[in-house]
Amino acid sequence: MREFRLHDIVLYFILVAIYMVSNYPVQAVIAYFARNIIFFLHLALDIAIKGYIEPLNAKDNVSQKGTLYQHILTRVFRSFIERIHSFSKADPSYSFVADEVWKRWFDIRSFVQCHNGVDLSRYENAPEGIWIRKNFRPEGDPVDLILIYVPNIAVFGSQPYIYLEYLATLHGLLMLQGFDNPAIIITKFPENLSIQDYQQHIEYLTEVWTNIKRNAPPDTQIVLYGDSIGATLILSFLLASASRQDLGKPAAAILVSPIPIWQLYHNTNLSRAANLDFVTGPAIENALRWCLPEKEIKDFGLSSISGVELWKQSLPQKGVVITWGSDEYVSNEIENLGQLLSKCGRVKLWKRRDATHCWPIMSFLTEDSQSEKEDSCFIIAGIISRIALWDTPKYLDPVSLREPMNVLTIDDHHV
Repeated sequence: MREFRLHDIVLYFILVAIYMVSNYPVQAVIAYFARNIIFFLHLALDIAIKGYIEPLNAKDNVSQKGTLYQHILTRVFRSFIERIHSFSKADPSYSFVADEVWKRWFDIRSFVQCHNGVDLSRYENAPEGIWIRKNFRPEGDPVDLILIYVPNIAVFGSQPYIYLEYLATLHGLLMLQGFDNPAIIITKFPENLSIQDYQQHIEYLTEVWTNIKRNAPPDTQIVLYGDSIGATLILSFLLASASRQDLGKPAAAILVSPIPIWQLYHNTNLSRAANLDFVTGPAIENALRWCLPEKEIKDFGLSSISGVELWKQSLPQKGVVITWGSDEYVSNEIENLGQLLSKCGRVKLWKRRDATHCWPIMSFLTEDSQSEKEDSCFIIAGIISRIALWDTPKYLDPVSLREPMNVLTIDDHHV
């Protein structure tokens, strides 16, 4: 679908307001805005300066390359993440990430735009998450690719509808890349799991993986895909499953801005001279406290996790793709993690210039032209095709084969 415009943003805030007044007492809503009035005033002043006063050559590299929407979203996310420890469904701020809001927003946008760009896909709810499947597929048609998306469990673990348009776009592009019947599931973790229950998140992901693998046709290629702490969770799942032969391995894993908790564990100085990212030192410290369970340290030992042998046993069959922004708060540590994994198997390291944490999602939500908005979807669909397409039965069938469209010709200097 087309890029987000002013009327889409207005629609989003209308839906947030409706959800807020429908689910919270008026006194709680007033108290929420009273507590945050200083932040909203600072944000308005910042928008005026950054968007209309500050000249382009005075901006930092990230702001020069990004849009004003990206700057606003970065500021909002930074404020939100700094208070993530107190985030709960009982607080009116939950309205901004509520599933009901994002679902209605996607439904209205897709209806108004006649499902442009997502007309080949449909979504349906299931206990384990949101399935995105091919429209009008014949009954019994086997799935040739399953993409298991693991969301950022700190914020969207049980509210994953924010990813629906992004992944519906990716789903349509996978069909252009030669897959006959791909499916994507956005994993939805139970609401009673908090981010502190990291080990239980690993166990739940293991359960989802086991059920999907058991019910999938033998030749189906299964790829894990996640962002931020969701990408870290995928790495923890791979480590935990290395000693369990019954689980098997995914064909590949795509990791967007994983928090490299193992590289950061002994780093007592998380301050940075300049930070253009919405992820901050306190957020990283929280991630270390939540996501490196004592059980994992006890089972493997940090020396083993920092070594090569354990990762060799853990990596997927065809390799891993790691992408991150050059201006991320922990960019160097992510690069160190990638270099370690490169010694253990096939690993593609993709460092985006002048970009911050989870840049594919950020650019999808904030770019002001459709081609820029969907860049990452085009490229990731092409990478998955190169990894998995050859091993799908339909691609080798002379009757039903679909040759991939060479969408990667968009790889110009802005990518």
